[in-house]
Amino acid sequence: MTLSDVLVRRTRVSLTAENGGTEAAPEVAGSLAPLLGWSGDRADREVGGYRAEVERDRAALSSDWEGPKH
Repeated sequence: MTLSDVLVRRTRVSLTAENGGTEAAPEVAGSLAPLLGWSGDRADREVGGYRAEVERDRAALSSDWEGPKH
């Protein structure tokens, strides 16, 4: 299980929170870490990965996005 799995697929926070849940991501990762056996470094990587995913998704939804480059 990943932070993205929780915030994107299981709770849909990435779609419903104004900031995509990026502000809550560190706290959620901190809560998940002991349950999933994550180290502090792993929790930090999960937060970084989640924030990058939200940024990509939001860019894809913006009106000036031209789609994938081939």
